[in-house]
Amino acid sequence: MIYRILAIGLIIALTCSCENKTIAKFEITNRTNDRIDSLRIVPNGYECKHYISLLPRETKKYDCDMTNIAKVDGDYQIDYKFESSDFISETFGYYTNGYPIEKLNKIEIKTNTLLFDAEFNSY
Repeated sequence: MIYRILAIGLIIALTCSCENKTIAKFEITNRTNDRIDSLRIVPNGYECKHYISLLPRETKKYDCDMTNIAKVDGDYQIDYKFESSDFISETFGYYTNGYPIEKLNKIEIKTNTLLFDAEFNSY
C-alpha cells in the first residue's frame, strides 16, 4: 500500500514539475539585396528582446515564445529595418487562445512586400 502511495506521489510530482512551452515557429527569408537588421516577431501588444539580422538572400529560423501571454486571440507583429531605413512594422497571422494555429509560418521579405505562407498542423 505504501508503495502505491509513493508511486502516485511521484507521478503527481513529475507531472507538476513539467513545464510546457508554447512556441510559434517562423522561417524568414530576405529576398532583397540589402541587409535586414533588428528583426523581431511578437504577439501583438507584447514585447520581446530577441532580434535577428539577415544578410541578402539568407533564410533563418525564428522562434517566438508565447508561453506567458494571455490566453486570448490575436495577431503577430513583425518589426525590422534595412540598414538605410527606419523601422517597418506590420501585423499578420492569427493565434487563438494564446496558441499558434500554424506549425510553421514562412515569411519572405521583398523590397516593398511581405509574403506569408503557413503550414498548418493536421489534427
